[in-house]
Amino acid sequence: MAWKMVVASTGVVLAASISMMLAAEPARLPPPRGQVLAKGLSGTRLESPDYLGTSSCTSSSCHHKSGHRRAVGSEFVTWNAEDPHRKAWETLFSERSQRMVRNLYGPGAGPASQTAWCLACHATGEGDLSRASTALTLVDAVSCESCHGPAKGWLAAHTRAGFHELDPETKEKDFGLLNTKDLASRAKVCASCHVGNADVPLMQVNHDLIAAGHPRLNFELSSALAKYPAHWRVDEEQARFPDLGWRTWQVGQVACAEAAARLTAARAGQATSGGAWPEFAEQDCFSCHKNLVVDSIRAPLKKAPLTPLGRAPWQTWLAGSLSLADRESHEALFSLRERMAAPTPRPEQARTLALQAGEYLAKRSRALAGLEPLSVMAEAELLTRLSRETATDASRLGWEELAQRYLAMTGLREDLRRREGRFDTAFEKPYLELRDALKGQFPPRHDSPRADSDEVRAARDRDMVLGKLRSALGAIAGSSR
Repeated sequence: MAWKMVVASTGVVLAASISMMLAAEPARLPPPRGQVLAKGLSGTRLESPDYLGTSSCTSSSCHHKSGHRRAVGSEFVTWNAEDPHRKAWETLFSERSQRMVRNLYGPGAGPASQTAWCLACHATGEGDLSRASTALTLVDAVSCESCHGPAKGWLAAHTRAGFHELDPETKEKDFGLLNTKDLASRAKVCASCHVGNADVPLMQVNHDLIAAGHPRLNFELSSALAKYPAHWRVDEEQARFPDLGWRTWQVGQVACAEAAARLTAARAGQATSGGAWPEFAEQDCFSCHKNLVVDSIRAPLKKAPLTPLGRAPWQTWLAGSLSLADRESHEALFSLRERMAAPTPRPEQARTLALQAGEYLAKRSRALAGLEPLSVMAEAELLTRLSRETATDASRLGWEELAQRYLAMTGLREDLRRREGRFDTAFEKPYLELRDALKGQFPPRHDSPRADSDEVRAARDRDMVLGKLRSALGAIAGSSR
């Protein structure tokens, strides 16, 4: 009985503390001051616009040849027919998107397809058409220049003799053609939308937007590229990096953690002028969205030195598995992670730590991208160790940690299968079981794992999932010997 009284009193103290914080401060998430709409659906007539539109790339002698999809010279065909970025603007016409803007701005809100916050990521040029030629329209969605940089500086130059002999750094510095062949640079470009851009406030998904209905940005580079309809020579990339699957996951983890740290620094800086702080979208959702019962099955799943009772871990998806990817990067985030897990982190301290961490992680991602490839033996040993450790730790890991480990193992598995043919059909089953066990934690029509109010059913389902996880991981460990 005594321990129940302690738990109850702790809950009362915590609730009272939260109430005092809310009473002492202005509303943490004030309603939007007003919806900002785009001025038009096409660019303006500038003498020298930055963004020139996809039509500048679609000559039959350039990137719109008559070859098949994914062939060199037919990059526009691939993008237009298969690339999900092509549909980024169309997504804004869905009922879900319309409901989101109504939730944010009220029943009289304009369409999502003209809302500046939506267009910042769902259109080329951050939705700012004042820098675009009349050839660029929002219908182009996320197109060539979103990833390769505004074409003003490099379009003419990259067709001239000698340009291809320049090193990628010169092309980027002198002409603005982003170096997407480098994994670290590519990860940074992807993260600017799929994690968030610290330099562009509208290119960020915060707690307001998630509450309105936007999915949380659970981006991971290696799985995204594995599904992506590549318009470059993947075989050449694999020849340069035989360990491409693992390397992409590793570099992606560090690059996404860098983007997350820079977001924290930017938001901490904005806190001094009334910005929301801390930003709940950066913290573990289930620290708040869970059942407040003594015997909740969620309580033992989040045991970590930096997240004692009453604290919300920082960036559990983007930085939660960094220790697997790169120990040095993980340690570089120690102070920031500890500071952000405090009940009331001081923004000026968090900003300093986040800026330092972001600079270090940027260097680490470039260093990891340039390492010598792992040998086949090293990848096999890494896969075996990772699967065994995960099987042992499964009962105390949350869904995000388990999912990231699965993605890391998938990269290793694909490398080994390509390099040595080490996986036959008998070992496909454990990977499918592992994938399905993780997917099974999502309720129908939801974007995040379950937060089930029925504790008995949730506990039963978790035990079943853990059994499947351990069985599958044991088979994977055995297959990679």
